[in-house]
Amino acid sequence: MSSSHVTPTDHLYVYRNIWEGEDTEYVLAPADGWITSISNNEERTARWDSSITVPDQRIVFMHTCTFFTIFIHVGELAPGVATHTGEIPQGTKWFSTRSAPVLVKAGEPIAKMGLTGFDWSVHDTDTILSGFVIPNHY
Repeated sequence: MSSSHVTPTDHLYVYRNIWEGEDTEYVLAPADGWITSISNNEERTARWDSSITVPDQRIVFMHTCTFFTIFIHVGELAPGVATHTGEIPQGTKWFSTRSAPVLVKAGEPIAKMGLTGFDWSVHDTDTILSGFVIPNHY
């Protein structure tokens, strides 16, 4: 949990140790599905060295019509994804309505890890968690 979010939060944080050298590790697809949108946000700066910047991507996967996963703050797109989408200028979005969705299989590289970590959320629109949120607490 992070002190900058209310709880419960809808996503988790995946961290790694600070690396030395080039960002070469990839986030892998958690399951078969289709990438339906990618947002190429402003580059991020490393907390430990302001001379280091990396892309900041938000990627939405559709696994079924009602089950999605989202990665936020991942780095440079993997070659297989970038070949399909073409260049996505910084500050813009790519949607699968512009071309076909990007078909991915579980375990395929999606994007580089980025800086020290990324956000990951899972969304099942068929499930309502009773008691998960107590409106009186907000």
